[in-house]
Amino acid sequence: MPRVKLTPAPDPEKAARHLAWTQAAAERAREARKVRGDQLALRENAIRVGQSMLETELERLRPESAILRTGLLYLPTEESEEDVNPDLSTRRPSESPGLLSVTVKSRVADRPPLGQLVHRGGAAIPLLLAAIGVAAARGLPRDAVDLSDIPNTGTKSWAKLIGDGDPSELARRHVVDAVKRLRQHELVRLRGPITKNPGYSAWQLRSEDGSDGPYRVPAAGLSVPMSFWKNGWAQVLTPPEIVAYLMIRHLAANFPTAHEDRGVGATPARRRQRYGVTKRVYATLNELEEFGLVHRTTPQRPEAEPDDSVREVSRFQVAEDGLDQDAYTRVKKTLDDWPVPLRAYRYDPLEAMVRSIARQV
Repeated sequence: MPRVKLTPAPDPEKAARHLAWTQAAAERAREARKVRGDQLALRENAIRVGQSMLETELERLRPESAILRTGLLYLPTEESEEDVNPDLSTRRPSESPGLLSVTVKSRVADRPPLGQLVHRGGAAIPLLLAAIGVAAARGLPRDAVDLSDIPNTGTKSWAKLIGDGDPSELARRHVVDAVKRLRQHELVRLRGPITKNPGYSAWQLRSEDGSDGPYRVPAAGLSVPMSFWKNGWAQVLTPPEIVAYLMIRHLAANFPTAHEDRGVGATPARRRQRYGVTKRVYATLNELEEFGLVHRTTPQRPEAEPDDSVREVSRFQVAEDGLDQDAYTRVKKTLDDWPVPLRAYRYDPLEAMVRSIARQV
């Protein structure tokens, strides 16, 4: 007589708790998206000024792409199994004072520059990419590029190039804080003598892979279309979104056949150890999908393998034509049309149906 596998009856209380949790998460996402949309609207003028500045720069050489040294986002380290220390559980930090902080700092220090810079946010990544974009517009491969004519703040400044719409003094502080962080990672160097209270208005770009060499336009590396800068994506995307996007581009360039056939992705160990990309950063690929910059090639929530222990890695393909869109227009419209991320609507079938109908009208 064949065996019959019995499926346990659904637990209504567990299902109710799960629904309440997911709906609460959706509501938090709604609030975060509203804040982002409002802040984006306040930055529109600065973003447009920055785009205009870059358009002028591009008239010089008209480059089609900028090259990033791969060491900026990727370290070819040997993958290893990570030790699981129960003392690092979020429920036990009080039992091991300082251990969690020390461990996190140690792991962050082993990441490539972008993986380290994304850890605390701020304007460091936008400023670094703005400098690389301008350098690509000004120099040919192996050229040293002078960026000293661009001030930190003002009508045509680094603050505008990164789309900072805050008042002048606050914008200056944002740029200075970014310069300080980049200097800590040896990605910029101050010009002139170093005093006890150095000014941060005169700085020069260093090699973006953190090797502390003078910056020269790379001849080889990761190619990124200039539309990433020209159309405002470097200004509008958040630092985690930028890092996740560049990681997928790097994977696509290294595994072109897999990218074309089934998409590319990275296991948790690989993305942490080689790219310094955490689960939170990797999750922003959901937003990049909504913005039309990547296509998902695996289900939103992959089904478990037969042994119910391994889940398929989420895979994506780069949407090259996605960068041709105006970043401000596309992102603002997405945030306005979908106040809750698309992936959250599956938890509320009624609202999903209403939103779907509204979009078609």
